[in-house]
Amino acid sequence: MNKLYNTGYNKVRSFQAVQEFTVVARQLLDSLVTQAEPRNREVEIARARTRAAKRFGES
Repeated sequence: MNKLYNTGYNKVRSFQAVQEFTVVARQLLDSLVTQAEPRNREVEIARARTRAAKRFGES
């Protein structure tokens, strides 16, 4: 087995790569803007109950 796979350097570099990716992914997600209106929780619950009643029948 290649000793490079067991070195601490690879573990550190892998951790750094994950951290860098996390930063970039967070920046991308934070930059997204939606055009949709916020959802009304009560309306969404009512819709879910209606769908469930159609799917499983009234109980």
